Amino acid sequence: MAPRAPKSNQTSASNTSSAKESTIAVNSSSHKPEKVTKSSTSSSSSSSGGGPLTGNAASELILEYLTQQNRPYSATEISANLHNKVTKANADKILKDMEKKGLIMGKATKGDAKGSQWVFWCLQDSSTPSTPADLAAMNSTINNLRETLPLLKTRQKELSTRLNTVRSAPTTSELRALIRSLSVQRQEKEARLAALKDGSVEKVSKEEMEKTEGEWRVWERAGRIRKKCFVELEATLVEAGIGKEELWEKAGIEDVE
Repeated sequence: MAPRAPKSNQTSASNTSSAKESTIAVNSSSHKPEKVTKSSTSSSSSSSGGGPLTGNAASELILEYLTQQNRPYSATEISANLHNKVTKANADKILKDMEKKGLIMGKATKGDAKGSQWVFWCLQDSSTPSTPADLAAMNSTINNLRETLPLLKTRQKELSTRLNTVRSAPTTSELRALIRSLSVQRQEKEARLAALKDGSVEKVSKEEMEKTEGEWRVWERAGRIRKKCFVELEATLVEAGIGKEELWEKAGIEDVE
């Protein structure tokens, strides 16, 4: 009986050692540290700093934007539309890298020609292809829209004309100022009319006005003739050697200029 005791102790020690090893293995697997990549570190540091995004964060933002918009964009447009959250140079680099990896589609506007610009768009979902009935419905919708377009253009032209008319009309403040001005003019004319009705203003007949105007035209013409004669006579005397001031002094003419 005595020799079997060490064997029992050895078995117990062996079980204890196995339990410890399994416990260590479980703990190590449950607390395995995550591998931190350089790109994720730079992305988190750049986003926390408030500057432009880089790395995975920039790629995810660009991919999300292309998916939402579902239309082609250049790197410059994407950077501008994202308010420079991703710089233009970084956006161009990320887009071309994503296009090579097959995450998005891309194409040069002029092929390999010089000055060609690249545009990129998200992958199209081909899991639900359109049936012939769907295509026929789309064509019908397109034709209906094409038929409606001329009517809408005509309506738009009419509304534009009405809008220009409304814009050219006086504003409320301008109308109020015009009303005040017309009111003042009306009061002045009413005052003149009242004076004429009271007889306080001497009335002039049409014949008297025509006679006065005729006399004024006669004397106005005579004045022009006399002025012309005077200027010619003055020039003749000045040429004869008489100074203008001396001539005017002798003739008793005052300077009326």
